Amino acid sequence: RQALASVIAADPRDVECLCALAHLEAKVSKDGVGKSMEYLGEAASIDRNHPVVLCHLANHAFYCGFEGAAAENGRSDAPAQWELANSLLWRALGSARSEQVKAEVHYQLARLEHARGRYAEACSDYDRCYRVEPLHLACAMGLAQTYVQMQRYTEAIPLLETLQQGKAPLP
Repeated sequence: RQALASVIAADPRDVECLCALAHLEAKVSKDGVGKSMEYLGEAASIDRNHPVVLCHLANHAFYCGFEGAAAENGRSDAPAQWELANSLLWRALGSARSEQVKAEVHYQLARLEHARGRYAEACSDYDRCYRVEPLHLACAMGLAQTYVQMQRYTEAIPLLETLQQGKAPLP
C-alpha cells in the first residue's frame, strides 16, 4: 500500500495506480469496500475511458447486480447492472493494449455469462483469459465450473485436480 501511495504522491494522475489502490483497499477492508470507491472515483475523474478504470467500474457493476438480485423487494436490478458491466467491458476491450488487461476483460465477460447461465459463452471467454494468464486461479476455477455445468467432465477434471493440488494450472 505504501509503494502505491508513493507512486500517487509522485504522480497523482496515475489511474492504474489508483485502480490498484482501489483493488487492494477492497481486499483488505473489513467491509470489503474501505476507500476503494474513493480511489476508483478519482481514477474515473482523471480518465473515464482508460481500460483499467473501465474494468474496475465493470467489476463494481457486476457485484452491484448481485446485491440487486438479492434485494428483498423481489425486484432485481441485476440485468441492468450487468448490461452496464458488459458495455464497460467491451469498451475496455476495444481500447486495451496490454494482453493482461485483455485477459482480465475476458475473465469478467466470462463471469457475467456464467452468472447468466450462458455456459458456452462463459467457457469461450474463460478460455481466452486462461490462455494469456494461466495463473489466474479464479479464471481456472470458473472454466472448470463451466465444463462441469456443460457436462464436459474430461476437461473439468484435470483443471480441478491441478487446482486442488495447488500446482500451477495446466497450459
